[in-house]
Amino acid sequence: MHKNTKKTLLVSSTLGFLAIAGTTGLLAHADSAATQQSANVAVTPGSLAASASNITFTSVAVSDIANSNTSAKASSASLATDDNRGLGAVGWNVTVSVNSLNDSSNKNSLTGDINFGPASADNGANVTTNATAKIGDTSTVQVVQGTNEGHTITNLNPVLNLNQNTSVVATSYSASINWTINGSTTNSAANSASGNN
Repeated sequence: MHKNTKKTLLVSSTLGFLAIAGTTGLLAHADSAATQQSANVAVTPGSLAASASNITFTSVAVSDIANSNTSAKASSASLATDDNRGLGAVGWNVTVSVNSLNDSSNKNSLTGDINFGPASADNGANVTTNATAKIGDTSTVQVVQGTNEGHTITNLNPVLNLNQNTSVVATSYSASINWTINGSTTNSAANSASGNN
């Protein structure tokens, strides 16, 4: 009897401890609370822009121009475009025109055209094969177009095609090249130079 009573008290004491522990847990849960706040950030649209390197063609001889149409090649050049407007403004293209090709005094000029020879573009853009702009003509010619955001490089292989000129003057000539990037929300113009050495 004595041993049984001791065992019974021991079990009862253990059950009482568990009951108290359970009650304590319920009280802690009842006293907890939750709250929510928000985290906010604004993503602002960027710009649509284009930039191009200057183009220098190899020299040509007076005898070549005086006797026939002639061409001059340039070292490789590139056109860079950036579309950071965001997904809502998708699609852009770059056009080009070439001003008059004059000497430093603006007294002598050469005529012809420039084939910009866009060879390839990254970032999923598409080039216009044999994109050729007439010198001194304000008409524009498309060189590349794309639909993806971000930075795009277009590789150019320009060729200067000069018309025959029997009164050509031996000097250096240059022309401004006007690049225009067109998008769904904005236009941006870039300017580079073309020269003949």
